[in-house]
Amino acid sequence: MDFPKKPAYEKQNTESEIGNLPMDIYIYDASNNEKDDNLVYGLISTEYPDSLINSNMTDILSDFFNNAIQGAVSNVSGKLISQTDLKLNNFPGREIKINYNDGAAVIKMRLFLVQNKMYILQTITLTEK
Repeated sequence: MDFPKKPAYEKQNTESEIGNLPMDIYIYDASNNEKDDNLVYGLISTEYPDSLINSNMTDILSDFFNNAIQGAVSNVSGKLISQTDLKLNNFPGREIKINYNDGAAVIKMRLFLVQNKMYILQTITLTEK
C-alpha cells in the first residue's frame, strides 16, 4: 500500500481466543496536513494459524468476517454504517464504514483474507468530507 508519506510501523502480538496473533501495523497520521482530506491511513496485517482459518474455508468465512467487523466497531466504540462483500483476485473481503467519535469522523475499512493472512486497509476522515 502506498502512503502519502512514510508511515509509523509497530509490531504487536495480540492475545485472542485462538492464541497469540502477530500483527504488523502501519499508520500514517495526516491530521496536520490541511491539503489531505483524510486524518489517518492505516494497514494492519495479521497471520492466523492456517488450520483454523484460510480463504478456502468458505463455510466459515462469513462468521470470521462478522467477528472481525464486530471487533473493529467495538474497538472504536463506533457504529457500523455499511458493509459490502468484496473480492480481490478471488480472495474474499469486506468493505465497511464505521461512524466514529459520535459522528465526527468515518472510518472506511477494507478487510481481505488472503490464504491465512488478514489485511485491513483503513482511512479515517471527518464526516463532512
